[in-house]
Amino acid sequence: MTSIPYASVRRAAPTDGTGRGVAALLAAFTVAVFWSTALTNILAAAISILAIIRWVQYRPAFLLRHPLNLACLGFLGWVVLRDVAAGAALQEIASSINHLRVIGFVVLWSPLFLLERNAGVVAGALVCSLAAYACAALALLAWYGQLPYPSSPFDASLPRGLHEAVHALRTRAPDITGPIMLAAIFGALQWALDHPARRRQLVAFAALATAALFLASLRRSSHLGFILCALVFLLINRHRLSAGRARMALVAAAVAFPVLMWGPAGDGLQRAAHGGLEFLHATPEVRMQRSTSESERLQFWSVASGIVREHPVFGSSMARYFDEHIAMAKSLPDEFPRHGNPHNEYLYVLGAVGPLGLLLFLAIPLAAWRATARHPERRKLLALYLAAALPNMLVNSFTIDMIPGHFHALALLAIVFPGAATEKVRPA
Repeated sequence: MTSIPYASVRRAAPTDGTGRGVAALLAAFTVAVFWSTALTNILAAAISILAIIRWVQYRPAFLLRHPLNLACLGFLGWVVLRDVAAGAALQEIASSINHLRVIGFVVLWSPLFLLERNAGVVAGALVCSLAAYACAALALLAWYGQLPYPSSPFDASLPRGLHEAVHALRTRAPDITGPIMLAAIFGALQWALDHPARRRQLVAFAALATAALFLASLRRSSHLGFILCALVFLLINRHRLSAGRARMALVAAAVAFPVLMWGPAGDGLQRAAHGGLEFLHATPEVRMQRSTSESERLQFWSVASGIVREHPVFGSSMARYFDEHIAMAKSLPDEFPRHGNPHNEYLYVLGAVGPLGLLLFLAIPLAAWRATARHPERRKLLALYLAAALPNMLVNSFTIDMIPGHFHALALLAIVFPGAATEKVRPA
């Protein structure tokens, strides 16, 4: 293995005013993802241009040998190859790449995350934005008795300025309270354990975000994901738990869990279990008449499974997938939603680019895991993030939805790349 010369490190990660400008731009982008799709796209374009300049000016070729970048490029390369083999036009291939652009952002933006500072400002902007959202959600619940969620009742008589703000919270609430909130909660707790200097602030944030997640959110997958992340958190920190602390943690959990389940979380999980069982035991005709979240997902998955059966080896190709999904759905009764998104990232990738494509897709988190082998603190954060993100991909779209997708790219970049320029790399 060879190490990167110091001069290359300094060029790839400048520490002058330009570096501070990059940090500010990344922080603005992180905040924008919460509130504005248009601003998110504008800032993503600006960051991409800046990253291209950094690639051309400083030529950090060692990043192309980084395991995470190799995995991302391998997956995108297979997507292109499969589209070409399917006879897709150049415009269709470009559309497929644009559809998965957040994976490309990991490679393109990696020179901007070699400094710990840039990762730190992204994490700080994320925590501040989530704290602001949690305060707003809990305040809306306490004052108006409403949840900022698309399926919750919405009082149109709210004051004009508040009406628009609540509408913005409602439309983005499912994404905001998804895996990124889980990862932020447990990442903050983990950082508080490893870095006691900001322990009080981080624990306060985690408590605030947890309250908003369970009391002011209907995101059932996150309520279940919280339990999994808590188990991973305890596993990571098992060496720090004495018998007395373990008993205290169990008592606290026994008291807190019924309280949290008393609110929307408990009701939502009961409805999810009941709706899923009802759907599984219903006749096909009755199934198509149901419009619950559970029944819709089961319907989506049945169609996606059909595409996998029709294209078991190489998939339908990314360029053809959505047309095939909708065409297959049309064979079902009219009540079936005409939707090309299967709400299961693994079924989607398997149906679009086959088993090899799915393996290449799964190689991305595995490569991130390998890249953090020498950084125990960052590996803990990555473990918590993957515990929140990977199970969620079973029931939701992720990289193909832009809000969670952008956060997915930011999480991988901020956890994996800081300090990568000073490590030894294996020649390609």
